[in-house]
Amino acid sequence: MKNHPELKDVLESDKNLEAEDIANILLAKSLLVRCDRVVKTVRPGKKKLSTWPAHLEIFPEQVFSENDAFFAWTFVKRHPLWQTLLSFFWPVLTLAICLFPVYPHRCKLLILYSCAGILFLILSLLLSK
Repeated sequence: MKNHPELKDVLESDKNLEAEDIANILLAKSLLVRCDRVVKTVRPGKKKLSTWPAHLEIFPEQVFSENDAFFAWTFVKRHPLWQTLLSFFWPVLTLAICLFPVYPHRCKLLILYSCAGILFLILSLLLSK
């Protein structure tokens, strides 16, 4: 935050806050979470700890610290409408496919002729070009 003074422009009314104060505000609002590395030993063949550890755990004290601290942004990713609809129709489609053998004969014929028609349409489009 000290290296990017343009961040203070985003704060508008609180432009005179220090980096530590900004981080503590973000921590208090749970927009930022202080983390600690899970593996605190040097990997074999390496001389120092990784700067980007693969596994982090949430630190019990949510207070800003400059010494060996990692911070992660928290956000709620919203699911788009199509994903919600797909999560409903996917099991319904799976159930319909599994129950195909017990469909009435007319439904089976309708599905057979529909699939044959779609296949014929695809083949005719491929052969026409």
